Amino acid sequence: MDIYRFLDSNDIRAHLQSLRYDFTLPEAAFLIWQCATAALSEKHDAWRELIQTMPDCRMERRRNMCEIQSMHGFLQEYIELEEKLLRDFHRESDAVYFYSVSLKDEHFPDGFSESEKYERAFPTLSDCLAAVEKDMFDNGAEDILHIYIKRQLLSEPNRSMSVCLNNRLEVMDIDAFHSPLTEREQELLGAFEGMWFAFPMPFKRGDLVCQKHSLKAWRFPQNACYVLDSIAAWTNREMQENGFLGNRSDTQDMDRLHQILLKDGDVTDMSFSAYSVEDGQIIFDNVGWYLSLERFDGTLTGAQRALYPLRDLLSGKIRPDMFLDALRVLRADEEAKNTAGIRENLLYHKDMSYISSENAEEEACEKEETL
Repeated sequence: MDIYRFLDSNDIRAHLQSLRYDFTLPEAAFLIWQCATAALSEKHDAWRELIQTMPDCRMERRRNMCEIQSMHGFLQEYIELEEKLLRDFHRESDAVYFYSVSLKDEHFPDGFSESEKYERAFPTLSDCLAAVEKDMFDNGAEDILHIYIKRQLLSEPNRSMSVCLNNRLEVMDIDAFHSPLTEREQELLGAFEGMWFAFPMPFKRGDLVCQKHSLKAWRFPQNACYVLDSIAAWTNREMQENGFLGNRSDTQDMDRLHQILLKDGDVTDMSFSAYSVEDGQIIFDNVGWYLSLERFDGTLTGAQRALYPLRDLLSGKIRPDMFLDALRVLRADEEAKNTAGIRENLLYHKDMSYISSENAEEEACEKEETL
C-alpha cells in the first residue's frame, strides 16, 4: 500500500519517500485517519489492507487513549463503529437535518466564509442534500472546502451527529461525540486523537512555510505564512541540526520533552513554533499540526514582507542590526503607501482642495528647480 498518499503535505511526502521511511502499523493507521483528502470509504479500505498485510501489535495506555491490545482488532472495531454511525445518520425517523458550507474566501481572516450555518431544518436527508446541491450550484463547487450536515434528534434536541462531505458529496469524516455512545464507542472514537508521532521533517529553522488544510487540526488561516522556529517533535540533536546553537537553553530539554510526548502526547501536541505577521506586528506563537506544513513558494506582499528579513535572520544570513534596518525600511514603505491611499481618498472631497493645492505647489517647485 502507498501510505505516502495519505500525507497531505507535498514536502513531507517527498521527504519521507526519499528516506524510504518504514512506517509502523500505528503510524500508518494514524496517517490514514488524519488525511484531509481521502474519503471515509477509502480509509476503511486502507485499514482493512493494513490488517491483512502488516503484523499485529499493541499500544500502551496513554493519557488520552485507552490501551490497545491488538491494532488489528482496534481497526476492525473502528471501521464497524463508523459504518454503524453512518447507518444511524441515514435513519430519518425522529430526526431533522441541517447543513453548513465552508467556502474559500480570502476576504475573511480564516480564509473561508460559511453559508447557511445550520439555519434551516429539513425533515429528510434527501431534502437537505437537495438544498446543499443548490447551494453548490450557486457558489461553485470548486470554491467549497467542506460541507457539514447535522442530524439532530427530535426527542433529544441536545443529541446530534455531523458528517463532513467534500465537494463531490463523499463522506470525509464523522463527528458523533454529541450522539448517544457507549463507553467503549467513546474510547474507540477518541483513540486516534490520543496518539502522538514524531515523523522526520524536511524543514529547518528559518524556513518560510504555510499550512495545508486539515480535517483534524483546529482552524487556522488558510493564507497565513510563517517563519518556522521549531517543531515539537525535534530532539536536542535535531534542534542543533536544524539551526539552533548547541549551548542555547531552549535546546537543552528537548530530549526530555520528546520522551514525555512519546509516552503521553496527543494530537494537540503535534505542533510547531513560528513567527507570523498580524495587524502589522510580528507575533511568535505555538501553532497546531506540523503535518500540515509546506514550504511557501509564493510572493509576500504588504506587511507580510517583514517575514523575509526575519527568515534571513533566523537562517543566519543577516545580522540583527541588518534585520532591524530592513524592518524600518519596510514599515516606512508601508506607511508611505497608506498615506498615499488616504491622500487619494481625501482628494475626492472638494472642501479639502488644500491638500491637492499643496501638492501642486510642491510639483511646481520641483519643475522650476529642474529648469
